[in-house]
Amino acid sequence: MTPRPAPRPGRFRELDDLRGIAAVAVVWSHLTTGYDSKYPDEPSAPVDLGWGAYGVQLFFLISGFVILMTVQRVQRPSGFVISRLARLFPSREVS
Repeated sequence: MTPRPAPRPGRFRELDDLRGIAAVAVVWSHLTTGYDSKYPDEPSAPVDLGWGAYGVQLFFLISGFVILMTVQRVQRPSGFVISRLARLFPSREVS
C-alpha cells in the first residue's frame, strides 16, 4: 500500500478521514435500513446500520468547521464570497 501524500499546509488529514467515514456510514445506512423500509417482505439485511444517518450531521459539522477556517484566511469579506462561489460553481469549458 502506498503512503498518502502529505496534506497541504493548514489542512487536517483527520477531517478528510472523518468525511470518508461519514460518507461510508450514510451509504451503508441506505443499503441496510433504507432497503428494509422499502422492501419489508424481503429478507432483512444481516447488519442494520440505522445510526449511519448521523453521518450526514457529522459531514455538515465538518463542513461548518472548514468554512470557519476559510473565513480566517481571507482579508476581506468579498474574498470569502469569491472563494465559496468558486467552489460551488467551478469553471467549465465553453465550446
